[in-house]
Amino acid sequence: MNDADTTNGEHPQRVAPRTRVGLLAVAVVVASVGLSLTVDGFYVMSSADLVPLAALTGGFALCERLVFHVEARNEAVSYTPTDVTLAIGLIFVDPVGLVIARTLGAAFGSYFWRRPPWFKLAFNLSSFAFETVVAIAIWRAFFGADPEASVWVWLGLLLILFVALLTGGLLVATAISCFEGGFRTRVVKEIANAPVFHLPGAVVAASIAVPMLFEPWLGIISLSPAPVVWSVVRTHGALLHRYTDLTSVHEFSREVGNEAEPVEIAAKAVEQVAENLRAGSVTLRIWDSAGKPLDLTHGEPLSPMLL
Repeated sequence: MNDADTTNGEHPQRVAPRTRVGLLAVAVVVASVGLSLTVDGFYVMSSADLVPLAALTGGFALCERLVFHVEARNEAVSYTPTDVTLAIGLIFVDPVGLVIARTLGAAFGSYFWRRPPWFKLAFNLSSFAFETVVAIAIWRAFFGADPEASVWVWLGLLLILFVALLTGGLLVATAISCFEGGFRTRVVKEIANAPVFHLPGAVVAASIAVPMLFEPWLGIISLSPAPVVWSVVRTHGALLHRYTDLTSVHEFSREVGNEAEPVEIAAKAVEQVAENLRAGSVTLRIWDSAGKPLDLTHGEPLSPMLL
């Protein structure tokens, strides 16, 4: 049955979550095109940009391979060096070329390394394009096409990257709410967590990119510590994730150790699984010695058809 079908004369079923995400992606693309029309010379690209364009496309594709996740404040935070590549592109590449590099690089990287479903890929690419257009629009409005290096350019680039990353985060929160609801709560949480989640990356990216305005070769110096720092951060994230898992297992073992009845142990297990997976609903079905089923549920009960 498709999304528009009805059952027994009732109202049509609501649009499926993945369809809503697909429609959101279309809306974001339209918004990107509309915003780009406000930027002077957005669709003019110099042939001299072809080499930097190819390099940026490869850089954005590589960034998709380097993504890793760290749990912070009960949220899975994604870290990627994309903001560094974006900062360099804002300075050295024409607007439409930067958008092309961002979307093509992300498309190649996602296809070869993750193979996401169509609606997720469509949304991600539209979100990346919109982030980039937002950054370009603000950058060109304040600094034009040929800025001079200064502390104000560094500060401006930092803030522009922060706004772009926050924009992407808000779009992701909107997409997740299509599946799980809680749009307002997710948006408020994204805004509250933005200084912790997005500001550090913006500071690092601006600090790497701005020295290139003085001399392009300074980029080699500013980029040289990046692999080491990235490796340390990624290792720390992996250790933090393992520590969180071990803490959860220890907590579960401690709580279960105080219970003697199998049903109580199973109830604790359901509660712990729901907490670790951040699931809105978890149901465990067990059978007694007479073969009678018993459902232990945390959160909203699941549909009988799923059990």
